[in-house]
Amino acid sequence: MGDIVGVYDGVHQTPKYQKSGIMFLSVENIAILKSSKYISEDDFKRYYKVYPQKNDILMTRIGDVGTTNIVTDNDLKAYYVSLALLKYRNTNPYFLSNAIQSDYVKKGLANRTLKTAIPMKINKDEIGKVDVMLPLSSDEQSKIGVYFRNLDHLITLHQRKLDLLKQLKKAYLQVMFPAKDEKIPKVRFANFEGDWEERKLEKIAPLRGGFAFKSLEFQNSGIPIVRISNILSNGKIGGEFEYYVEQDKDENYLLPDKAVVLAMSGATTGKVAILSNDKNKKIYQNQRVGYFQPIKGIDYRIVSTVVSSNIFLSQLKSVLVSGAQPNVSVKEINAFKFLLPKSFEEQTKISQLFIALNTNIFLQQSKVEHLQKLKTIYLQQCQSKMKMSQNVGHYKCNDFQKNHCTYRAK
Repeated sequence: MGDIVGVYDGVHQTPKYQKSGIMFLSVENIAILKSSKYISEDDFKRYYKVYPQKNDILMTRIGDVGTTNIVTDNDLKAYYVSLALLKYRNTNPYFLSNAIQSDYVKKGLANRTLKTAIPMKINKDEIGKVDVMLPLSSDEQSKIGVYFRNLDHLITLHQRKLDLLKQLKKAYLQVMFPAKDEKIPKVRFANFEGDWEERKLEKIAPLRGGFAFKSLEFQNSGIPIVRISNILSNGKIGGEFEYYVEQDKDENYLLPDKAVVLAMSGATTGKVAILSNDKNKKIYQNQRVGYFQPIKGIDYRIVSTVVSSNIFLSQLKSVLVSGAQPNVSVKEINAFKFLLPKSFEEQTKISQLFIALNTNIFLQQSKVEHLQKLKTIYLQQCQSKMKMSQNVGHYKCNDFQKNHCTYRAK
């Protein structure tokens, strides 16, 4: 990499910050290259003979190693030692920034990273020794760079939409459920009135504990078991399952379709997910996985919203022991208190709103993940084909718009 860019690092000592002046960037600012920290012009002139300019690349090198962003203007910027400055020469910055995200370059960075250091880091001089494969043609670099720049822009737009949907859901949760010491919400569907009723969770959807399956008896096939690791951050049940021989009298730990489940111990205590089991196949509930059971008079679909709210999380926090491994009991959860509308119809209206929001969030999240996966595949294909070319000097491949391009080894 040192053949195609100059490699520099930022100031090693923590500077004296002020309210205005020259923006000071660190590793936590890599995503948007914006910061609320500033240093004086005198300090900037004293410490920065080389500084970021348009078409340069900033790359994280301490803690997180290898995340990049491109400088798009010539506004003066200072940067900390946790960032490396890759100074533009002739290599297209958009091509290089994405090439650094490929498995080939990531492996090169990883091999030179001091993993025993706390936090882990890569020394500035080692960055320049990492190999990068690229087309010799600047025009070809530019075309590939533009493609990935457009793809990154598309990912950013979809990510922003996802963030907005999550913010919208959060806002609705705040106004469509009563605030502390209130009996009615700020925002309500038309034709509903009257105070909401306070109930313990055991009177809304009583929590049921799971069964202590023996891990030594797990199998490669049989009845899948929902464990804590299967409760995903996207609110779904998935991942790798363990399996068990079908048991007699298993009704006390079977999970039905649309079951709302809760992680009851470990780092993910309080995480909630909904099981999709529309074919009603047998699925078992492991210990430390809680299942909220439906009861008459409550629209079950509102349960996942209630137990994902800040009201639930604040009560959960109050029963967790500080400093200990997070752990919560069925009895503690069932004692949590919530306000709910007395009317089943109002419960249904609220349920339908949040189901629609959750569906849109899930679909938008899927779009973002698909685009990110697509980018990863394209990067791997480019780098692997360029790697193959080392034996013959060049290798022709179809690019993403079905034109031909020639990749040459470094």
